[in-house]
Amino acid sequence: MGSYSKNSHSLTSNPLFTFPGGCDQDGNCYAVSPYDFATIYNVLPLWNSGIDGTGETIAVVGRSNIVLQDVTSFRSIFNLPPPDASHLQIILNGPDPGLAGDESEADIDVQWSGAVAKNAKIDFVVSESTETTDGVDLSALYVIDNNLAPILSESFGQCELFMGTAGNAFFQNLWQQAAAQGISVFVSTGDNGSSGCDNNQGTVPQPAEDGLAISGIASTQFNVAVGGTDFNDITNPLTFWNATNDPTTGASAKGYIPETTWNNTCTNSLFGSVAGFSANAETNCNNSQLVDFVWTVGGSGGVSSCTTSNGNTPSSCTGGYSKPIWQTGAGVPSDGKRDIPDVSLFASNGFVGNFYVICEADATNGFCNINNLAGFGGTSVA
Repeated sequence: MGSYSKNSHSLTSNPLFTFPGGCDQDGNCYAVSPYDFATIYNVLPLWNSGIDGTGETIAVVGRSNIVLQDVTSFRSIFNLPPPDASHLQIILNGPDPGLAGDESEADIDVQWSGAVAKNAKIDFVVSESTETTDGVDLSALYVIDNNLAPILSESFGQCELFMGTAGNAFFQNLWQQAAAQGISVFVSTGDNGSSGCDNNQGTVPQPAEDGLAISGIASTQFNVAVGGTDFNDITNPLTFWNATNDPTTGASAKGYIPETTWNNTCTNSLFGSVAGFSANAETNCNNSQLVDFVWTVGGSGGVSSCTTSNGNTPSSCTGGYSKPIWQTGAGVPSDGKRDIPDVSLFASNGFVGNFYVICEADATNGFCNINNLAGFGGTSVA
């Protein structure tokens, strides 16, 4: 399929995870474990009937290696099958990049793919980035060129504008080839809300500046775009969560939890209805008490509108993928364009006290147990 060089604005795709932001108004956190997820999304009946990933393979793309013991510990803590050769294979596509900056992303993707499809085989493909090509792209190419698995999971993103014309064409062609080979490609939509070109997750909160945009890696007609939601349990968490964890599985969820928009910003209506601020979003966003919520953090989505551009300036945007014939149903805009996400699952990073957990020992004082795990949110996990 070849490769492409990203434009000067951003040389790499962004990993789509975020760190936990807090707990609920009572100071409690309700972290999502594998058996919590299985309870909330009614996966337990599937597991009990033998539909648990047995005989399936999921290819996960990455550009950082992982510590195998982290996967072993995660599966042991939550009573999942151990990551032997039938459940996990790490494939180095070229030099080993070691534990690069995206170790957390790799841990999330590997551990949670096997947390739901607990008996599937996870083929984790790791490629070191070069001066011209992102390691994520090299890993995706490897999966497709080798027809490695019927399912491919990619949890990285970059907005259509910054990818430029060549970058958008690269993924359009790559995912089209995957579809032709019978590979189902799942791509996270991003954690930047409706402002897909703003990646303001540093130390200083910043408002969106680059307008409405979506991820070009997720916007083609040949992949499933996976978005993120939040749980609507801030006022009554004990309706949905037990106060203690199951001693075998670590689970505490009672059943399905109603979902709402994942929106960490000052525009979230919870500030008016629960936290005692104004019901007006503009008022809240100009309130100095809420300066820590002027972020572009939340479940991403929108309309494809910039498949042709110079890679830098919004005014150069033209095009946008046409709406695929299969994208119909209640709530789908009649705009003639590709809209994302296609599906959404819980992905919040703790805005109302809920987030996912993984084992990453070098981030948690060198060890993992049920009380010492790393917390994350993001459409990566979804």
